[in-house]
Amino acid sequence: MRKNILRGIAGKALQKTITNRFKQVNFKQLTDPFVLRNEADGAWRGEFWGKVIRPAITSAFITGDPELRKIIDDSVVEMMKSQTPDGSISTYPEEKQFTEWDIWGRKYALLGLIRYYELLNPDPAVLACCCKALDCLISRLGPGKYDILKCGNHSGLAASDHRLGAQRRQDRL
Repeated sequence: MRKNILRGIAGKALQKTITNRFKQVNFKQLTDPFVLRNEADGAWRGEFWGKVIRPAITSAFITGDPELRKIIDDSVVEMMKSQTPDGSISTYPEEKQFTEWDIWGRKYALLGLIRYYELLNPDPAVLACCCKALDCLISRLGPGKYDILKCGNHSGLAASDHRLGAQRRQDRL
């Protein structure tokens, strides 16, 4: 088990963050939108799991905190169980996918899973889950499929690299 490599003020601050923040988070509330897939109000619940789990993973990596590690492991398992047979990890029902904040949320879910794989658990099942999720996106986006610049909000900027959107607008001029 890794021991906390941070000492002094930084180490104490990290331990306070783990105790008073990460161990207090209800991670089930963050994975439920992926399990229920009922987001139909234009909100962006899909981003929160990835935004919270990534610093928690880094904190567990640095400190080796076994309680935090268990919380993270359990949450990752729940996230992976939300994946549909086609590979989708989304908070949106099938008919609303690729609208609003869907791809934005998928990105954050993938970033969380990848960080988990890289820092805490290089389990091939986690990598396979990520690959399947990316394969799902690749199979649905591109020429003759969904145009990523029309997926979601802000002329596709939430779903794509902003430079791609800027280039596409420049090409139209």
